[in-house]
Amino acid sequence: MIKNRLQSSTVYLITAIAGGIILVVEQLLKGAPDGSLLLFLAFWTAVVQGMIALTAAADVAQGKWILPLKKELLSFYPLILLLALLFLLFGFQLEIYPWSKHPGKWLNGTFFLLRNFVVLILSFFLARAYARASIREKESKNIWAVLYLFSFVLAQSLIAFDWVMPLEYPWVSTLFGGIFFMESFFAGIALAALFAAYLLKQKQEERRQYSKVLRDSA
Repeated sequence: MIKNRLQSSTVYLITAIAGGIILVVEQLLKGAPDGSLLLFLAFWTAVVQGMIALTAAADVAQGKWILPLKKELLSFYPLILLLALLFLLFGFQLEIYPWSKHPGKWLNGTFFLLRNFVVLILSFFLARAYARASIREKESKNIWAVLYLFSFVLAQSLIAFDWVMPLEYPWVSTLFGGIFFMESFFAGIALAALFAAYLLKQKQEERRQYSKVLRDSA
């Protein structure tokens, strides 16, 4: 458990440093932002929220297969808070959007940052409540799982409609939000597969070491 926390802390630190470096490079060296920070935030938000959403869906469906992976997948939920804070730095790069020159009631800098930050923070608190209840196998875990899944769909849909779609203004797609939260869910499945392969390899190595000890002591 301690090892897992240390590994998670390392991931949080690397994510914060990477986001900061991208912002500094775009602002100071390139002169004009090219959307690298936006790509970074959208990708990692999808991956992290997808892992939590996969676990929540498995819990609601009473899937036992998720049990060996649950702690690993849920251990990354604090990254949602970190990504929400990094998103505020994106406020320095809103000129990549065509609407920044002619802001309206919905697409304007202040409201854009506020609504997305609030949704990400809400998603973080629901993910934390769900993770704690699920790991401790509390009866309330399914309630928190469903609430998180609603926030997951809302957050990923807002990322699609607010962060990405306005880059091609005035192009509009009502299916874009659904595409985003589904690809995030698929990303969670992919990460779960990688964790499963890693844990299986660890167990096989432990078995080989145990068999070697038995042979040496015989």
